Amino acid sequence: MQLSIVEFARDVIGYKDAHSMELNPDTTHPVIHIMEDQIGIEDIGGTLRLGSYPCVLKEDSLAYRLYGTKEIHERHRHRYEVNNDYREVLEANGMSLCGLSPDSRIVEMVEIPSHPWFIATQAHPELKSRPNRPHPLFKGFVEAALAKQHEKEAYIIAQAGRVGAVTIATNMAGRGTDILLGGNAEFLAKEELETKGILPDSPDYEKLKDEALKNARAITEEEHAKVIELGGLHVIGTERHESRRIDNQLRGRAARQGDPGSTRFFLSLEDNLMRIFGGDKITGLMNMLNVEEDMAIESSLITRQIQSAQKKVETYHFDIRKSVLQYDDVMNIQREKFYAQRRKVLEGKDLRSDIEYMIDKEIDRLLKSYITPEMNPEEYIQEDLETLIKELHSTIPQLSYITLNDIKSYRFARIYDSLKEAAQKAYKEHEEEIIGFYNSISEQYDPSFEKQELFAENNIMRSLERDILLRVVDNQWIDHLHNIDMLKDGIGLRAYGQKDPLIEYKKEAYDLFNKMMFEIQSNTVKYLFRAKFGIQFVSDEGIETIEQ
Repeated sequence: MQLSIVEFARDVIGYKDAHSMELNPDTTHPVIHIMEDQIGIEDIGGTLRLGSYPCVLKEDSLAYRLYGTKEIHERHRHRYEVNNDYREVLEANGMSLCGLSPDSRIVEMVEIPSHPWFIATQAHPELKSRPNRPHPLFKGFVEAALAKQHEKEAYIIAQAGRVGAVTIATNMAGRGTDILLGGNAEFLAKEELETKGILPDSPDYEKLKDEALKNARAITEEEHAKVIELGGLHVIGTERHESRRIDNQLRGRAARQGDPGSTRFFLSLEDNLMRIFGGDKITGLMNMLNVEEDMAIESSLITRQIQSAQKKVETYHFDIRKSVLQYDDVMNIQREKFYAQRRKVLEGKDLRSDIEYMIDKEIDRLLKSYITPEMNPEEYIQEDLETLIKELHSTIPQLSYITLNDIKSYRFARIYDSLKEAAQKAYKEHEEEIIGFYNSISEQYDPSFEKQELFAENNIMRSLERDILLRVVDNQWIDHLHNIDMLKDGIGLRAYGQKDPLIEYKKEAYDLFNKMMFEIQSNTVKYLFRAKFGIQFVSDEGIETIEQ
């Protein structure tokens, strides 16, 4: 934005030496000046206007139409801004200061209303743009550029029906534009007005437009009769598309709505469609018969062969789309299950029962990793039990008092019941410790502060559970998406082993999803039992942090 204002000041206003003070401190027209709160700062490290800031848009601006709201927030990273001394002269010469800070002190965004599409911003829109959610400014620019290109194409195609017109275009150009024999009167009228410099905002535009349209219709009606007399529109295709639908669209350009016309395709044996599907056989036959290169060949056999090739290609692409959809269905099922659980966390529901269930399941998983319900104590392996105890202590530090002697003589069911009871008791004591710490510190600083109740639906422990679970869930989901992408990239190689890649993908994707759920469960339990609490008190003296 800053340099656009510099160029506007030079080329439109006439300030030939206009510049930014950052680049030329000696300029006589510093249209870009250092921010007021940056003046005098010598140690400039970490002093940038950095972060997200609000901006108020004018309701009659292009920016407002793109964003769809009056107040926006954008990311910034700058130290210089528009010199407010030049605001009036910029606006007087046609520049709109369409976006200002809420206090109107800083110009955040400008545009030129007379230009078809011109917006400049002080912010960094690229920091908030995503592939699946493009930034409004980027989206608007691309749409405007495409519309401009489509408008040009539409005009060219619309006039392809004029007398003596030869139009060269792709088979996709000007889609949605009818080719009228004799030409399109509305496009002719618009071109005439633009050539004369008459724009929609010009005085008497509507009157001049009606007059130009009347003249254009007289021309097109006269040419319409001549074109019909000459045989109408003739469309020549230089190749056959691999899709019959595209060929039919090209054919449909001629002989529309009862008008005369014709379509003819000219092919080469080196075209992709011919080369892949039987072109070599036809080439060999022509060489054997000594057919000259420039000799035209018209045969229903070749036509049928081309149509057969098109059907094969269409079937191939259909199978690809079908396969992609089947692969996506696997992820859609997982996505629905995952986000249903995540939504429960975001809605702020009481997760205490879910956490208790996770603890029980984690104890069960730990035990089954080393012993089974069917095993007798004398079948236990010493090294496995030692590893089990170490992993138990790592997951739930509060159970560090449990030793090998406490489990080695008992069967699975009894060990599970005792560990589950101990873990649930430890978690209750952990909550009591956190709530007690919170209440004691709060009462110390402010006796009127409302105390937290144990095991309540909305106490700080429930908030802690939601925060930890949400963080774990998001991190694991990101890793899962990465693993799924890696699986999808290489799963096609299974076909070399006479295996169906789709079936293999479903199996392994299911295993990866279960693994992710186990990781969520395990990490959540680990983090909750290790969680500590801290309280910050803000006063005139500053911020004081007290940790558990």
